[in-house]
Amino acid sequence: MATKELKRKLAAIFSADVKGYSRLMGSDEDSTVLTLTDYRKEISSMVNKHRGRVVDSPGDNLLAEFASVVDAVQCAVKVQEKLKSKNKNLPDDRKMEFRIGINLGDVIERRKRIYGDGINVAARIEGLAEAGGISISGTAYDQVKNKLDLNFAYMGEQTVKNIAEPVRVYKVLMQPGAAAPMVLRQKLEVPLNAAATYGILCFLYLKYLRYFIADSKFLPFLPVNSLQIINIHPVAFIAVGVLFVVSILFLIKFKKKAPQFFFKILKGGFGFCAGFFLFYLPAAYLPFAAESGLKNTVYQSENLFVEVIENDVNISKDASSNSPVLRKVNKGNLLLLADVSKKGPLTWNKVLIGKKEYGWILRVVPPKFGVPEKRLTIAYKFSFRYMDMVALIIGFLGFAWGFIIFKIRTV
Repeated sequence: MATKELKRKLAAIFSADVKGYSRLMGSDEDSTVLTLTDYRKEISSMVNKHRGRVVDSPGDNLLAEFASVVDAVQCAVKVQEKLKSKNKNLPDDRKMEFRIGINLGDVIERRKRIYGDGINVAARIEGLAEAGGISISGTAYDQVKNKLDLNFAYMGEQTVKNIAEPVRVYKVLMQPGAAAPMVLRQKLEVPLNAAATYGILCFLYLKYLRYFIADSKFLPFLPVNSLQIINIHPVAFIAVGVLFVVSILFLIKFKKKAPQFFFKILKGGFGFCAGFFLFYLPAAYLPFAAESGLKNTVYQSENLFVEVIENDVNISKDASSNSPVLRKVNKGNLLLLADVSKKGPLTWNKVLIGKKEYGWILRVVPPKFGVPEKRLTIAYKFSFRYMDMVALIIGFLGFAWGFIIFKIRTV
């Protein structure tokens, strides 16, 4: 008959107690009991909201069970957030902070009470939690590690009283995307992700974005120099890139912790870079792309662009060799073509150099005796091809892959 009253089941056990309870009672019993009663009501209410059941609450302890470890951990986080808020209204020496331990284990249920080693483990790892903190066992961690927007710091295998084998214990980092200490291998991986992310952003700007900006009808009316928008100096690219990677190294070395969301974006950038170039490079240089129509044009710019292919090329005020020089431009600079003028053997391109400001640049220096013809610029329309579109799509899929799979591996 007694055996029929016993029921075995797997449960998520939630154990909580007050850190420094004896000190609080010693200094003011009445106040401590009132605060404890109030806080226990808050915890019980939160347990019920998360589909749990309070089993017992002797002294400063509270024992609850949940059918789901996810519910138990979410409840514990909400409890600590609520109690932290309530503690703000108390003097420092009267703050009441709970420690919470959670374990997934086999228990025996009899007359709405639960028994077993699973409860003992929860109570022991609760003692390893910080005041206001949460610790969970390895069995609980295995159930929630990929299901909650939380990080967990591995505390190692702990030998606890009256438990035969060491217990894996994890500290819950309670804020979504909270900072977590990283393993060495990941510390080396993150700067690589940062460099790949910055590199692909620079490539996309040079390959596509600046052409779309230059093709805009509003470019001549922008309050800044149009040349500076579509022709960022290479030194600026390098300087910003070095500063970006160094700041990541500084963050890892001296802060030792960093937000997961930020590193997920960097991993996504690495995924974009890998996916984009794994398709783009073969498509650009192997013959299959032309045969399959990948090099056909999807979009072509309305305007013609002038690209400078020599250094120290003059932009003159008028289409004349004797005209005053407005500025010099170097190889790689991109200019918006506004007009063309042919004067004798010379062909001049009218180009935008500022807000409603134009100048003239020579296309070709004619040959002289003993000196061959020298081309200074080339003019063309920007074409966005199917291979570009497919490469970008694969790149975004790579970003999604990197963003989703990245999770800080804690020490």
